[in-house]
Amino acid sequence: MTRQTRQTSPGLTIEVSGSRRFRGLRRRVLAGQARRACRVLGVPEGEVSIHLASNAEIAALHERHKGQKGPTDVLTFDLTDRPGGSAAWASPPLLVVQLVIGAEVAGREARARGLAPGLEALRYIVHGLLHCLGEDDRDKESARRMRRRQEAVLRALAGGSARGAPEGRAAPRRRL
Repeated sequence: MTRQTRQTSPGLTIEVSGSRRFRGLRRRVLAGQARRACRVLGVPEGEVSIHLASNAEIAALHERHKGQKGPTDVLTFDLTDRPGGSAAWASPPLLVVQLVIGAEVAGREARARGLAPGLEALRYIVHGLLHCLGEDDRDKESARRMRRRQEAVLRALAGGSARGAPEGRAAPRRRL
């Protein structure tokens, strides 16, 4: 059984689903954070579907769509039928995307970084949205530019640093 949360507002629908529960990842909260991320990125319209996937689920998708074995953090699928993707033709951008989040990867990385799993998953959501808006991380310079933009969005969402605390303060372990 797939569990899902759907949030709609004029012009923007966010849906978060998953085949099971993942510790520290609350679908309703992630949907709200994804909506805020879209607002920070200047995306007032679209449909964003986020699926929280197990290692087995995302590894299968990773191999099928990217030809790489093993789980990954996020896979992004632009569901528009326009050449160049969502952002290429619309102003303001209109997103119609599916993000598949490696929920177990987020949990593992969050523990290693001392973060709440929801904050790590939010990092993956922002990363996926940036890809749909035309950002690329295939070479060092574009990866550096994308990472700067990603961290700026996360800081805006956190009201301070990308780790979830105002600049200059230690970041508490927050639930999301």
